[in-house]
Amino acid sequence: MRNSIEMFLCYSFDNRASIAQTTKPIGSDILTVKPGSPVDLRQRAPNFASERFQSPVSLGIENPMVSDYAKRLPNLLDDRRIRVDPFNGSIYIRSWRRTTKQKTDENQAQLFSEEENTQKVSLERWNRYPDVESAIRSTRYVVENYSPNGKTSENLNTILVLVEDLFDGFTNGDITFDNLDEHIDYSFHILEGAGLLRAQVPNRIELKQQILAALNKDKLGRGNILISRTRLAAATIKILEEKLIAGQTQEKYNYLLVSQLYVERMTERLFLDQVTTQAIRFLSLPENHRDLPQTEINLETFAKTFLDPERIKSSPYRGPALMFLAYVFGWPQKDAKIMKKILRTLYSKEGLDVVPVIDKIHETGKDGSIKAVQAFRERVSHGLRILEDALALGERNLESKTV
Repeated sequence: MRNSIEMFLCYSFDNRASIAQTTKPIGSDILTVKPGSPVDLRQRAPNFASERFQSPVSLGIENPMVSDYAKRLPNLLDDRRIRVDPFNGSIYIRSWRRTTKQKTDENQAQLFSEEENTQKVSLERWNRYPDVESAIRSTRYVVENYSPNGKTSENLNTILVLVEDLFDGFTNGDITFDNLDEHIDYSFHILEGAGLLRAQVPNRIELKQQILAALNKDKLGRGNILISRTRLAAATIKILEEKLIAGQTQEKYNYLLVSQLYVERMTERLFLDQVTTQAIRFLSLPENHRDLPQTEINLETFAKTFLDPERIKSSPYRGPALMFLAYVFGWPQKDAKIMKKILRTLYSKEGLDVVPVIDKIHETGKDGSIKAVQAFRERVSHGLRILEDALALGERNLESKTV
């Protein structure tokens, strides 16, 4: 894996001329490179970035209470990074937030700069989404944003070109501390457009600080081109590390989107759609049709198979599926207690408890009379609308512009 990472970075780094043709190839005008020099640091930036990317990080939990709850929930499918709440169908997706913490060894801390005196930390975070479509929209946004043509990658490429131009400018004498003001204004404009001035992730904050420090004089008011070039070479390493992180993020979320969320949503909608088709077929038969009793049996078997609580797990489909089963056919012999609890959670509002209402509907049982047949047909008709409304709501949820 490490070799493939380094090959990717070297290719990306050495081909940045395709991003901006004003950028020169690394070391094109350097005959000899002194080890430890800014040019040496710049040339080996892909290797350094790969090492930083693969370096160990400390792990923590951002919200222990939410994390503890989410970890006890069942997986949505077969990936433990996505959980589903069986009571309301909400989706929990695990992510990691990057931050830093100070090293605890004070004696060691005195030997390092402020940046080197920190440890990389990733905090576990469980994000809750009220329904599967909300989870899809959020995940899809990450995939698009971190793709090679996405906004994040575009911004990183823009910053990389700026840093390379500044480095070359300091190297060939086009940029001096006498004409630095015009380059500072331009650099601020580029960094603002790329969102770096508003950075909140530690590595990007350090990247911003490196670039801005390279454009400033020291505490005594003196300009030092060697220090500026060294800082810009260090900034290049951070940019390439960010590109690696972006690629890893895009790959992870694309898998969760395609192999988990899309599959679950498609499956649940297919099951609801199949039951609505059977319900429509049942309602199309006259009340005195000879096949009506068998069609009713088939509908019940079909619905209890495809709307089983183990199959329909996520909102906005879980609640309507369970409501259809309970309202049309009554409480099942097994899982009645848990089904009542779920429907109370989802549908009991303003003091109205749906459970006694459903109990009242089914207290007389089936007697085969015309009145009972008519009552059953009315329940199927109402239940059909419940399922159709859920399918329509899912479509609206997916088309929503909010993330």
